[in-house]
Amino acid sequence: MKRQLFYSLLSVYIATAVITLLGVIGVFSVSGGILGTLVTALLVQTAGAVIALSRSVDVFGDDEQVLAATNAGLERELRQLRGEQEELLEECKQAKAERDELGAALSEYDCARNEVLALVGPGPVNIDTICSKLQSASARDKEIVLQVIGRLVEEGKIEADDRSSIAREYRLKVS
Repeated sequence: MKRQLFYSLLSVYIATAVITLLGVIGVFSVSGGILGTLVTALLVQTAGAVIALSRSVDVFGDDEQVLAATNAGLERELRQLRGEQEELLEECKQAKAERDELGAALSEYDCARNEVLALVGPGPVNIDTICSKLQSASARDKEIVLQVIGRLVEEGKIEADDRSSIAREYRLKVS
């Protein structure tokens, strides 16, 4: 209903403006009393529109209230961003710790690989020789050596049949 009323008043305003302006510039003749009434009606309608618009929009609002509301919103966003920043920093710390752990594991693996390669030497190797040297090693060291031996099998430096005898000896599952 508001929309229909708005368009009705708008069409009356446009019609009044067109007829008044055409009468003032002399495109068609309008008697002096009616033309004066049309100009008055146009001015009253324009004034009414300006007053209605100024009441619906807070043109002369308090700038301090607007600034306070804006500041409050910005402070909320800043707190949220700081929280997100702290979360990201924590994730970075965890990622760095994981990277350091992986680096240590890789270093340990490389060390074990070099030891196995030193045992293997340039020619073919007997796995039983490596196993006899690992008798006093810890379970973790044996597991690392098995992983290294698995890689050496993939690289073709150790025969695959020898790998299964190591798995039986250490009771480890080799994929």
